[in-house]
Amino acid sequence: MTTNPTPQFEGWLGHDPTSADGKMIWGPYTPKTWDETDIDIKITHCSVCSSDLSTLRSSWSPAEYPCCVGHEIVGVAMRVGSGVTNGISVGDRVAVGPQSDACLCRRGVCQECASGRENYCHVHLTGTYNGRYLSGDKSFGGFGRYHRAPSHFVFRVPDGLPSAYAAPMMCAGLTTYSALTRNGCGRGKNVGIIGIGGLGHFGILWAKALGAEKVVAISRRSNKREDAVRLGADEYVATEEDADWAAAHKMTLDLLICTVSSSQMPIESYLTCLRTDGCFVQIGLPEDKFPPFRAGLLASRSAKVAGSFIGAPHEIREMLQLAVDKSVVPWVTERPMKEANAAIVDMAKGAARYRYLRHPRYLILPKIHYKTNILTCAFQPLRTFWLAYLPSNKQVTMSEMRAVVVKGGKGPADAMSIQQIPKPTPSAGQALIKIKAFGLNRMDLLQREGLYPLPPQAPETMGVEFSGTVESVNASAECAFKVGDAVFGLAYGGAYAEYIVVDTGMLVHKPAEISWEQAACVPETWITASQALHIIGQFQPGRSVLWHAGASSVSICGIQLAKAEGAKAIYATAGSQEKCDFLVNELGVTAAFNYKTQDWAAEIKKVTNGAGGNIDVAARDGRIVLLGLMSGTKLPNGVDIGGLLFKRLRVEGSTLRSRELEYQRKLRDSMVEHVLPRLKDGTFKVFVEKVFPFTEIVQAHKLLESNQTRGKLACVI
Repeated sequence: MTTNPTPQFEGWLGHDPTSADGKMIWGPYTPKTWDETDIDIKITHCSVCSSDLSTLRSSWSPAEYPCCVGHEIVGVAMRVGSGVTNGISVGDRVAVGPQSDACLCRRGVCQECASGRENYCHVHLTGTYNGRYLSGDKSFGGFGRYHRAPSHFVFRVPDGLPSAYAAPMMCAGLTTYSALTRNGCGRGKNVGIIGIGGLGHFGILWAKALGAEKVVAISRRSNKREDAVRLGADEYVATEEDADWAAAHKMTLDLLICTVSSSQMPIESYLTCLRTDGCFVQIGLPEDKFPPFRAGLLASRSAKVAGSFIGAPHEIREMLQLAVDKSVVPWVTERPMKEANAAIVDMAKGAARYRYLRHPRYLILPKIHYKTNILTCAFQPLRTFWLAYLPSNKQVTMSEMRAVVVKGGKGPADAMSIQQIPKPTPSAGQALIKIKAFGLNRMDLLQREGLYPLPPQAPETMGVEFSGTVESVNASAECAFKVGDAVFGLAYGGAYAEYIVVDTGMLVHKPAEISWEQAACVPETWITASQALHIIGQFQPGRSVLWHAGASSVSICGIQLAKAEGAKAIYATAGSQEKCDFLVNELGVTAAFNYKTQDWAAEIKKVTNGAGGNIDVAARDGRIVLLGLMSGTKLPNGVDIGGLLFKRLRVEGSTLRSRELEYQRKLRDSMVEHVLPRLKDGTFKVFVEKVFPFTEIVQAHKLLESNQTRGKLACVI
């Protein structure tokens, strides 16, 4: 019996430090093992970055040879895994930057990954080349024909942005964009850019696009003055030609972005240019030490020195869209792939103009005599069949949809807005749903604030439950759903949008007896309540149940389930008398207690004759199931947990979203069997307190945050 050989990619490989001298060798290499969350890209463009030279030389640390560099990649998606959830499909024009992976909370909670700052992951960050994935596989870059990358770090290139412009934005552009936006660049700000090379020219472009009041270009000599002005600089400083430059610009700048790296740079002169509360941000990665300076220069200005490293996924999307909106045009020099060795040598000499770019069809070398410290190179086919590659000015038509986006990746309710994002395409076993309504959940608030670690398969868009109609299906003929079916369902995320892709095993046919809004509020709450009561709590008829926060949507479902299945008594707590009355009068609980005005534990012991804080009232051999920690994750000082022992209690926490798909499918099937018939005949009720238009998502979140609701909130599109 024979097996298929491991597929091989080909590219320019460095085998030792001399490869940076133009001695890379074209040859095969083995990409990372395919995962269904991966995307294979046919490369059309890849810029050359100074990091490529440093890596080939082993300047920062020993390179793991053979090494294929290049981390400013643009190409066409040729293979998309079934687990890809970011909407990218075969044929889309996509881009990859210097980061290929992060831990994404796969090894426990990572504050950086959970808060949308994956570029600062310290658990496991994988570079696009010369790195190792969690699996142990090696990463290879873009100086080749194809590139394989985890989809979390693959980005759709917007229409209107040529590939030749998008490629250098993925590192040089991103590094400057992130440093500027994270440090307050915008209207009314005076910004200085130190070093007018590949990074610096992007710094000027972005600062102007972001609305800076004044942009000052700073270089050693005046030979780049004309270029800086053409890029948009308002002033130019030549530090080696003007002895009084520091005095002339003392306390005039709010922000200084330093793209150069030298132990000899005049750091103290730079710091004197900062205004009160100003910031000096170092983004050029030095191969030597940072120069010393007097701390008093910071203290006297309340200033700070900061660093910035590439950028986060949400910043990449924002940056690419800003480039389209503001018509940002980087200066690039295009060269064929077969000249890759010559290109890196020229870059080392500073013989390119801001960026070299490799392109598959033609060669453009405008004004090569200009100097720079970063370049970009474009691919030329090594063999004639490469002529079938898409040219860089070929624009792939891409569908878009409206979705709720959180500015900066996290923030308060007011940070949300409705923006255009790529419309997803269903992979194998999935359906595309046109959303009619979606439900709001507490986890949405936490995700918006950057406090909810997303599972790896979850998109950045919030929302896990929805109702709508089937738009298309990518499944077998035996699939129970067809185009036009009315459905509701549960997803890992993405419901705050006009469309969503979801596994068909998580869809349910919507009964005519319930509305779109009610259907959208069923999946998360009823499945969570059923899981807590039956699977974790192991409820049996004749037992008593206490539901904390009884007026919450999950508790409302759980109370109805416990009542229908023969609970001896059902108790609940709530934060207002109005909610307690609702629980008794409308849901029929045995008793409800206001935890803000009553000693609910003492009250429950009274009504149960002492048979059963949670530990005190629990009966012997009882079970405590934790579904949320809205009041915090730490116990008060002095809490006595001795009752866990002598009462033989079991305490267990659970979430639903982090569960594997197969587990969720089983819960969905149980809901269809036990809950859906009772929803249809009216035994179970879906309590929807208020319905908002999609455009009022900010108001909806603020109401949910107020803790004044009983039951669900929904939005309609």
